[in-house]
Amino acid sequence: MTSLIQSGGYIQNSFMKGIGILLVLSILIIDTTLAQEPTDKRTTWIGGTAGFSSVSSEGATATSITLSPSVSHFVANNIFVGGAVNWSRVSENGNGGSSLGIGPHLGLSFNNGGGSSIPYVAGGLRYLQIELTKADFHYSIDHALIFLSQSFNMVVRESLGILIEASYHIQSFEGGASFNSFVLSIGVTGILN
Repeated sequence: MTSLIQSGGYIQNSFMKGIGILLVLSILIIDTTLAQEPTDKRTTWIGGTAGFSSVSSEGATATSITLSPSVSHFVANNIFVGGAVNWSRVSENGNGGSSLGIGPHLGLSFNNGGGSSIPYVAGGLRYLQIELTKADFHYSIDHALIFLSQSFNMVVRESLGILIEASYHIQSFEGGASFNSFVLSIGVTGILN
């Protein structure tokens, strides 16, 4: 009878040790998941920026306000692909218009895993349609925009970042007209691991 009690105690002890090991492994796996870097593979950034730009050309000044929600998914550590929608309101010497665009982007972050500021570069293409209204008439223009940007995503919480972006836009219109602009933007980013 003593051997059965001892053997039952051994089985119970082994079972408790197994549960303890399973619990410790679960905690380590959860901790590793929560400790995932914000630029690791399979991380997604959902966010957007708001921007202001002013462009002068041939004596005229155009001012625009832009809102740009975007999604970026990391396909490898520090490498992301995504897309964005752009909406702008433009005014030029009393005339106005709006722009709506959509397109893909590709980027590379320089996260070394140690800081809360994540610098990255990105480039992409947007197809835009501009609706312009002048004194007596209204017309629309389709055009392409290529952009290059340098940005900083400053992580303020585990899943939230403040985004500061400087970008250079190269725009070309139907009929061969083109112009370039420099845009500063600020926004927020949700970080989903």
